[in-house]
Amino acid sequence: MKKLPIDRTDLILALTTNFVMTESAYSLDRETGSLILFNEEFKDDPDYGIPEDIQDNPRYLHITPFESYETYSIMEDFIDTLEPGKIADCLTRAINGKKPFRHFKDTLGDFQ
Repeated sequence: MKKLPIDRTDLILALTTNFVMTESAYSLDRETGSLILFNEEFKDDPDYGIPEDIQDNPRYLHITPFESYETYSIMEDFIDTLEPGKIADCLTRAINGKKPFRHFKDTLGDFQ
């Protein structure tokens, strides 16, 4: 199997973005490794660059995002792998308050 250069940040975004109000979804181009945002509203706009056969061609893999409870569980599992201490304590506080996803991400950034 060929290794693909997939942008980690883009993949995380695709796995964690749930489109509630729009007909949108991410797909992975299995040949290039790029992620494509499919939006029903722009599917026929040639400037937007959505392949015409994105929904039927096996080259494009639809990305099903995680449900929020799954993402929260992943954050908890990650914290459980850390040694007890400041980082684990800060991340635990981050996910136990309001806006846990945003605070978890911000707290991780504080420790880079």
